[in-house]
Amino acid sequence: MRERIDLATTWINNRSPRDRLYLFIMGFLIIYMFYYLLMHRVVTREKVLLMEQLTKIQTDKAATQQQINTLTQAIQNPELVKALEEKKQLMTQITVLDTRLDKLKPRLIKKEFLDNFTDDVLLARPATIDLIQFNPLPPDKWPKNEVDRSALTSVTEELNLYQFELTFQGGYFSTIEYLRRLEKLRWPIYWDSLNYHTFRYPKANVVVRFHLLSQ
Repeated sequence: MRERIDLATTWINNRSPRDRLYLFIMGFLIIYMFYYLLMHRVVTREKVLLMEQLTKIQTDKAATQQQINTLTQAIQNPELVKALEEKKQLMTQITVLDTRLDKLKPRLIKKEFLDNFTDDVLLARPATIDLIQFNPLPPDKWPKNEVDRSALTSVTEELNLYQFELTFQGGYFSTIEYLRRLEKLRWPIYWDSLNYHTFRYPKANVVVRFHLLSQ
């Protein structure tokens, strides 16, 4: 390798100044061509890609700014502000009702168990109570108020209200005992009204109304 370098150096030194100039120019052109092929084209390609990315970013920025301007104009609309406020209030009401429903679910019964409920009410009667009648009233929806019902969720709208009227005769303490037994049943009873009328002391005529909730 050393000998080749020495031979090349000797060969160049034996050339005339003009030949040396030509050799220098040719060497420069060869180096430039390598630079252009290996470096310049790569840099140019990178520059083009960066310009394309910059153009895309500017386009996205303009579109985003347009959306911001549209939203700003919409938010300043009084009707939209009022609608958003009403929606917020409605969502608050729905949240409250859903919470109440979650607490209520363990106290719901299935419709097919109503016959079993009737049997349990009759069997809970103390011996000192004379049963007159036990009648189911027409079923209804819960809640009865249409305004309140309009704000309920679809799950709550499925609640049915089954009302009953129980009429019997007995003394004061017998009545208390019967009501206490009813409250201890496995069925969640909601009391509506109680009419206690003494007709021959200590016997009284008692009319009790209560209801169950079913989904």
